[in-house]
Amino acid sequence: MNRILASAAIDSDRTLNRSPVRANRVGKSGSSLVEVMVACVILLIIAVAGAEYLSHGQATLAFQKNRRLALEVANSEMEKIEGMSYGAITNLLPNNPRSFGVVNIGTNVNIGGATLPMTRTFRYFDADAGSSTYDAVWVSVSVRYRSDLGDQITLHTLRSL
Repeated sequence: MNRILASAAIDSDRTLNRSPVRANRVGKSGSSLVEVMVACVILLIIAVAGAEYLSHGQATLAFQKNRRLALEVANSEMEKIEGMSYGAITNLLPNNPRSFGVVNIGTNVNIGGATLPMTRTFRYFDADAGSSTYDAVWVSVSVRYRSDLGDQITLHTLRSL
């Protein structure tokens, strides 16, 4: 009797253009739970990798933005100093130019929403140990652009009479 029913089911599947292989899967169409789980795990791995890529990209963008801002601040300060005469530079300093070795003048600047230090360093050089003909001041401007690691931009110039 079972043979007759199975044969009738196969015959009815053939009349509906179904292959005999599909006839054995009646009620079992779709994906198994294992296939769905594997697909979910693959999608999760792709999503986590994409989120990490975006997070790293945003951190790099913020770092480069702060570095660029620090460079602009340092460059602006250096242009102010380069536009000054040698006498005006020495007048900024607290002592007689011949008596100072290294003088640091610090201030704070806003870089990327954080208040960070900017330092102007002046070093006096007396090349001939006497007359002011060969005197010079080495000027450095340093601007920190990350508070946690101490990364900074430093620009230098040499001013003489």
